[in-house]
Amino acid sequence: MSNSKSLFALALIALTACQGTNTNVADSNVTVITANLNKSETVSMKDIISRIEIIELEEGLESYVDGPRWFRIVDGKYYLDNRYTETICVFDSDGRFLYNTQKRIGNGHNEYQYLGGFNVCNDGCIDIYSATKGFFRYDSSLQAVARDESLMRTGLIRMTDDIVAFFDSPRDSLKVIYYSLSRHDTIGTAITPCKDIHPIPFALHYRLNSSFANDSQVLYRTCQEGDYSIYRLDLRNNTIYEAYRYDLGRNIIKEEDAKIIAPLGPKYDEEIEKLLSTYNSVWAVHLNNKFMLAVLGRMNLRDRYGDKSLHLSFYSLQTGEQRLINSRMKDGKELFMIDYLDDEALYTLFENREMEHVDHIIDMDLLDEPSKEILKRRTLESNMYIIKYYLK
Repeated sequence: MSNSKSLFALALIALTACQGTNTNVADSNVTVITANLNKSETVSMKDIISRIEIIELEEGLESYVDGPRWFRIVDGKYYLDNRYTETICVFDSDGRFLYNTQKRIGNGHNEYQYLGGFNVCNDGCIDIYSATKGFFRYDSSLQAVARDESLMRTGLIRMTDDIVAFFDSPRDSLKVIYYSLSRHDTIGTAITPCKDIHPIPFALHYRLNSSFANDSQVLYRTCQEGDYSIYRLDLRNNTIYEAYRYDLGRNIIKEEDAKIIAPLGPKYDEEIEKLLSTYNSVWAVHLNNKFMLAVLGRMNLRDRYGDKSLHLSFYSLQTGEQRLINSRMKDGKELFMIDYLDDEALYTLFENREMEHVDHIIDMDLLDEPSKEILKRRTLESNMYIIKYYLK
């Protein structure tokens, strides 16, 4: 768990009320998922997780990972960046170090600087976006197989060996632009209208899942009125469309309730004002072949002040049924720091210095024996950990 995640978790406070959850279809194409955050199910970790595995990333100067911003899993390999060295480190499924991109950092030919993001293709190639040198594609031996120094964009998606797509975000629409690496030029666009978009920089988020890397991309967009649209980019048909819409309702806390909930102190009036201006929000969206997982919470219009208890919406893509779960479990554990999702598990990155608090997010009864041994041998020199929660 990164420092930003810790601060984020500490910044939240709890609110209560009651209302049901359901789903329906609007406009014949858009599935509306209604989820009231005040009536989510409180379960134990054992109710939704069958076992927990800890993967210890190999120690070493070349393999050290600190403050990762991006995490990818492709073909059983883990790809993470080191925020401070700009390298991408690659590990096998057991956490053994394979290689990093250090030798490609620099100002020379086919070298990048100032990592602005990366994706991993199904063939193992790494697409890197440099803030100063544009786009590079390296194969697993770190040979440059494609480059475009004029393409300074993040969030690129590989569509073919020659064509990549990236997102543009005008206020009233969501646009996907197709770019040819051989022509060094735009060759087409796909666009869909968006309405009531909240004008904050992080309002548009996108996440690429390996199971959908060849055919679909999931996006979500936040709106001021408690309406959150989730868009799908169909890479097979080159179309973008609104697929789901979360109806979270308005935050309806009354002033008299805010006066009771707000902590006493010199900033009591300010705390009340924060409560009254808080609105419901979608914090993250993950997708696999079985279900969509959305992390829901509350946000303040002024300073992102929110509810300490986040909520997990598991929406079945097959049945259309939703299960809304409070991230704070009956047993005092919490499950909200989700960095990746595949068909069998949730993944969380945990830095070594934070492992002394790992019992807050792990039910030790679910931990397998090899993972218990990993915890016992942890030292100050240990690298990053990946916690894998196997879903029931």
